[in-house]
Amino acid sequence: MPHATEKYKLLVLSPNLETNLGHFFSYCKTLQEAAKINGWEFAAAIPENCQINTTPSSWYKILSTSTLKYGPRFIKRIYNKFCYRRSLSKFLASHILPGQKTIIFTEHFSRHRLRALLYSLFFLPKKNTSVWLLYRDYPTNYRLTKDALFFKKCHFFIASILKKSNFRLLTDCDLLQSPLQTFFGRDFSLFPIIEPLSLTHKTSSLHNIPSPPKNKTVCWLAGRSNKEKGSDIIEKIFYHCESHKVPIHFITSKILDVHAQHRFHYIDISFLPEILSTSAYIEQFARTDVFLIPYCKNHYKWKTSGVFVEAIAAGKPVLVTEGTWMAHELQKFDLHKLITSWDAEDIIKKISFIRNNQETKENIRLMQQHYLNEYSATAFAAALQKLATS
Repeated sequence: MPHATEKYKLLVLSPNLETNLGHFFSYCKTLQEAAKINGWEFAAAIPENCQINTTPSSWYKILSTSTLKYGPRFIKRIYNKFCYRRSLSKFLASHILPGQKTIIFTEHFSRHRLRALLYSLFFLPKKNTSVWLLYRDYPTNYRLTKDALFFKKCHFFIASILKKSNFRLLTDCDLLQSPLQTFFGRDFSLFPIIEPLSLTHKTSSLHNIPSPPKNKTVCWLAGRSNKEKGSDIIEKIFYHCESHKVPIHFITSKILDVHAQHRFHYIDISFLPEILSTSAYIEQFARTDVFLIPYCKNHYKWKTSGVFVEAIAAGKPVLVTEGTWMAHELQKFDLHKLITSWDAEDIIKKISFIRNNQETKENIRLMQQHYLNEYSATAFAAALQKLATS
């Protein structure tokens, strides 16, 4: 077993990083900080057309997004994949040295990207090279079964090329760990959840934002609105609260046919862009009383939610769907009364309960402190070190 103080080089592949918003940016930023705490070297491969003007010197805009303007579709696809594979191989070849222990980390990969990584490994020093793949969802939830089986084959070939201990499969969801192990027939290690923004920065910033006087409870359905995230459920709650004259101010992005605010007299509805700047996002956090997370049970049974993690880390109460990972997390802190089936009348009762129940507020505070400790850069550094040396 390597010594605990042994130094590594961490290479993060982030082919979907486009801006400084969202969790792809946070993966690079948080892992870079964690590597620094461990005294490791760090480099990240990001798309050549990434829109961030100023990036750290260790972030390389190298991953190809080249496309052919003309020609048959299958020729374009072959060309795109070839260019990506070539750019990935170039990045890895320039950062992996024979005598240096190196970890290749990625949490977002398609068939052709995983195939490109596998191809690149054939031409790299292998003795001290490790590959870590992070799964954040069950492989057949958003992919075809044949794609998931392709990943399974890739796991076999990567493990065959490298030393057995140098290939690791990770997940950030404790509920997902066992199903993934059953599906792939391999061990999965738990890895901390990466949040879309710095939790510590957010919670410290909230205290500096004055809350305007209000006579209505502010409930925010954060993020993109679609049926997977419960937009149809929220619509019904709008109309129920209006008919029962419930004083609530709903914040959401534009959804379906709910555009005409003049139709509502007793509730308020404010529409925000689906993607907010960091400052606007934090400001809305400060002004929100209750977060509504009506995510679909089928999609979030084993899937983590960045909005949920951020809300808890900011000390904000949340209402979540029964049978989801979010409900599982709340139950750990005796917050089962924040779990709902989204019956409109039940939502009204729960919002009132949340505002007035001191025990619930204290449990949220305890959960908040746990999250701030669990998902700090120091915790990520410890997780990296533990995985690398076990």
